[in-house]
Amino acid sequence: KRIQGHVNIPIKPTCLAAHAIPSEYKNSRKVYIEKICQELLPQVAQENLADFVDVFCEKGFFTPEETFKILKSAKDLGFQTKIHANQLGHSGGIYAGVKLGAISVDHLEFLNEEEINFLSQSETIATTLPIAAWFLKLPFTPARKIIKAGIPLAIATDFNPGSAPSGSMLFAIALACTSMRLEPVEAFCAATWNGAYAMGLGGEVGHLSPGALANFLVFKDCKDLHEIPYRFPAFIKPDIYIQGEKMNFQV
Repeated sequence: KRIQGHVNIPIKPTCLAAHAIPSEYKNSRKVYIEKICQELLPQVAQENLADFVDVFCEKGFFTPEETFKILKSAKDLGFQTKIHANQLGHSGGIYAGVKLGAISVDHLEFLNEEEINFLSQSETIATTLPIAAWFLKLPFTPARKIIKAGIPLAIATDFNPGSAPSGSMLFAIALACTSMRLEPVEAFCAATWNGAYAMGLGGEVGHLSPGALANFLVFKDCKDLHEIPYRFPAFIKPDIYIQGEKMNFQV
């Protein structure tokens, strides 16, 4: 939340209280879940600290039933919802997310035809995090099947010290092309416009059109779109513009 006062790009804070059970609640997980629903989330809402609430729905973390309970409480308080789903297996998070109208389900390293079909009948966005899959040596999200099913696909970095220690969107795009078999235009659409919609910002950023913020990159040393993921981020230094003003840092 504090970051919003220091940068001039849209920031969407997310409450991740339901990412793991704290050690002191190891033998009383129901108490912790009730604490999230009855105490923590109402306080976060009252202090306007977050826009999203996210639950890590996975074996060993939170069950689909617990996920549904927490996100239902969040939704009743006016939060938008997201779910960490199917990173380590078929967790049931997709079903909980779609039923609650989650704006996105994120990770999706494990995805079967039934889950893809269920997701295709919703407005929930499928977000892939290729850097996490690469770093943890997990299967890559079956992005081609997702796109074929007509599901909007977004790409994000999952930048964190435990499973994705890189905030480079250019690296994420390169992995999406080389390891997930996306065409560059598909990868860039997923990383920009669809990524913006996965943050509830589709009308504001992620595309160059009248009324959108003038946030963009200029690739002076690349002749076309295909060259950007091919050359990898270490060899590409685009100019960065935020609201039309050139910045003095690199991605």
